[in-house]
Amino acid sequence: MAFIIPPMMTLLDDYQAEHKLKGVRVVSLMLHTIPQKIQLSKSLKTGLSHLSDPEMPTLVRLVISTWLNLALKVDEPNLLELFDHLSTLVGTGIIEGMWIYSIQNLVAMKAALDALPNVLRTLSIATASFLKVHSAIFQTVRALSKIQSIILQLAHIMAMRSTMQERPENISDIIELQESTGRVMLVIMDVAACRMEGWKFMILDGV
Repeated sequence: MAFIIPPMMTLLDDYQAEHKLKGVRVVSLMLHTIPQKIQLSKSLKTGLSHLSDPEMPTLVRLVISTWLNLALKVDEPNLLELFDHLSTLVGTGIIEGMWIYSIQNLVAMKAALDALPNVLRTLSIATASFLKVHSAIFQTVRALSKIQSIILQLAHIMAMRSTMQERPENISDIIELQESTGRVMLVIMDVAACRMEGWKFMILDGV
């Protein structure tokens, strides 16, 4: 293990997406043997920022699934730590780290949306904390903006075609993105049903 960890971390921290992808693949294969004391979240998070790289869709999906599985391995006995790590993945990694910078990158958005349902199902009812306007867990204005932005972003994507005056050339990509968005929205509606009342009109407007 001592001979594998250093080159694995070098690959994870490399600026080239191709090398980072190889590093994430090593992590995904070693999840059951990687020491818990090794912190990989920061290195994994940078894999969500290669938005213009051809390897990006594969990298994003693998980073999210690896982050989820790593959190389950390390944090499962401690539900608060599991919630904290997965909330960091959704809030800081995906929403702040990707969605803000990938509005015009439909492939980047779809890659994240396709991988998000498993994370939300793992969070289960804790997903509702991302929908509260006032949360006992998140007290800062910045955190509240992240909490609200999930539904806002999904509703925006679902309504994209209604704001277009002409049929775009990439209409098929937009429709596929909206299908992925709908699947995420269905998961949120299922696991966080107790918080849907306040968002129902925004969801219906997007639909």
